Amino acid sequence: MDSKDAALIEKLELRPVFGWTQGLPTADLETLTVDAIRQHRLLVDKADELYQALP
Repeated sequence: MDSKDAALIEKLELRPVFGWTQGLPTADLETLTVDAIRQHRLLVDKADELYQALP
């Protein structure tokens, strides 16, 4: 890991994610990212539905 990577890790507080994805092909990283964004959107929509259903 070079100093540029170390600086990035210190800023983001995503050390485990950075470690797990380091060295992955770009296509795999893109797939993981897109899937995570889609899952997040689904969870936000579900949370909003539940919130709107509150009395």
